[in-house]
Amino acid sequence: TTWTKVSGPTTFTFNALNILNPIITLLVQGSYTFRVTVTDNKGATASDDVNISVSLGIPPPPPPPPPPVIITANAGTDQTIQLPVNTVQLRASASAPGRTIVSTLWSKVSGPDSYRFSSASAGSPTVSSLVAATYTFRVTVKDNLGNSAYDDVNVIVKSGVVLSSPKVVKVNIYGGSKPYGNAQWNDWNVGSAAANNVNSANFKYSDGSVSTVKASLSQSIGVADNMTSFNNGMAPSEVLKFTSYATSNRSMTLTGLTAGRIYTLEVYSSRKNSGNSTIFAIGSTRITVNSSNNSSSKAVFQNLTADVNGRLVMNMEAVSLYSYINGFTLIENGAAGTTARGESLPEVAETIAAEETGAETELYPNPVQNQVVLKIRNKTEGKMKVQVYNMAGAVIKEFNYTKTPSVSQTYIPMADLQKGQYVLRVQVGDWTKSFKFIKL
Repeated sequence: TTWTKVSGPTTFTFNALNILNPIITLLVQGSYTFRVTVTDNKGATASDDVNISVSLGIPPPPPPPPPPVIITANAGTDQTIQLPVNTVQLRASASAPGRTIVSTLWSKVSGPDSYRFSSASAGSPTVSSLVAATYTFRVTVKDNLGNSAYDDVNVIVKSGVVLSSPKVVKVNIYGGSKPYGNAQWNDWNVGSAAANNVNSANFKYSDGSVSTVKASLSQSIGVADNMTSFNNGMAPSEVLKFTSYATSNRSMTLTGLTAGRIYTLEVYSSRKNSGNSTIFAIGSTRITVNSSNNSSSKAVFQNLTADVNGRLVMNMEAVSLYSYINGFTLIENGAAGTTARGESLPEVAETIAAEETGAETELYPNPVQNQVVLKIRNKTEGKMKVQVYNMAGAVIKEFNYTKTPSVSQTYIPMADLQKGQYVLRVQVGDWTKSFKFIKL
C-alpha cells in the first residue's frame, strides 16, 4: 500500500505512507487529491483517488468579558418638613457584592448655604439649621477597590408658622418707696398702709410700649420688706424684696385683656421666715406656694382666657395666717385655638432617639412627666434660649441658659405643663432645633 499526493498545496504530512488508514496533518486551505496504490502477491496493482477540501474555519469566540463591577448607593427617600422644625435625618445605604464599602461622604448639590451635617461621613447623619427652601443632598460611597457610586435625595423645607415673641407685662409690687426702677418692669405702688381696692394705671409691656392691662388688688393690709435675703431666682431680687400681705381672702383682677386670647400668668410670693403658704386660684385651678423664704417656686397658670369684658380674676388665700404677693408676669400668647396667620403647627419630621450614638441633639424621656433632658453635642456656645409652644402656636414656657462649646446637658422642668403635645425649640445664635414631645 502506498499513498501519494496527486494535486493540491504542498503543505501536508502523512504519519505513514504504507498503511491503509494514515493520518494527514498540517493541511492548509485548498483542494487536495490523494491516491492510494495497492499491489497483490502476483504483482497486480490498483489505485484510487480521494479529494479533501480544506476551507478557512470560523475562529473561536473571544472569552466572555469579566462581570461588571456593581456598586450601588441609595440616599433614601425624599423628605418634607415645615418650620420651626429645621432638622432632618438622612439615611443612606450601599451595596458592593464581594467587596467592602470603605467610605461614605455627604455633600450638598443644590439649595441654600444654611445647613449643617452632624457628620458628613456618617451613613445616617442629621442635617440642621435648614431654612425654607428645597435642598438636594448627595451621598457618594466607595468600595475597597476604588469603585464609587452616588445617589441624591431632596429635602423640602416649608415655611412655618410665624411665631412672634409674645407680649409680656412684668409687675413689681412695692409700698410707698424704693421702687425697682427697671425699664422692663412696672412698679405698682399699693401703699404701705392697709387699703382696699388698690388700682393700678395702665401697665407697659416689657419692650416699653403701653398696654391696656390694669390691675386691682381687693385688699392689702401692708407691705413687708424682705431686706436683701433673696437672690435672683424666679424673679429679680428687687421684685422679691417687697411683698403685699393680708389675712383675709382677697383677689387681684386684671382688666384690659383681649377676649379670646390665651394668657400665661406667673405669680411671685415670698416672705422672709414667715412659715406661711399662699393659695392662688383661677377658676378651678388652685396652686399652693410655700411663701416662706421662697425664691424659686412660683404659681404658673397656663392657657388662660379673659371673659367677654377682658377681665381675669385670681383669688388668694392664706393657708395659716398671711397670704403674700410680690409681683407677677402676664404673657400674651396667640388667639385661643389658633396660631399666627391661622396656620397649624407642623409635625416634627423625626426625633432622634436618645440612645443613638453620635446624635447631635437629644431630648428625653419622651413622653415626659416631670422634666426633660436636653443634650447638645456641637460647637455652639453662648446664650441658649429654650421655648415651649403649645399646639396653638403660643409660647407657654421660656428658659434662658448658657451653652458651652462641647457637650451640654440641661434639665428642663415640665411638671407644671398640662397633658398634651408640645413643641420645644432651642436656639443658640443662628443654630436652632425643634422637637415634638408629649406631656403625660
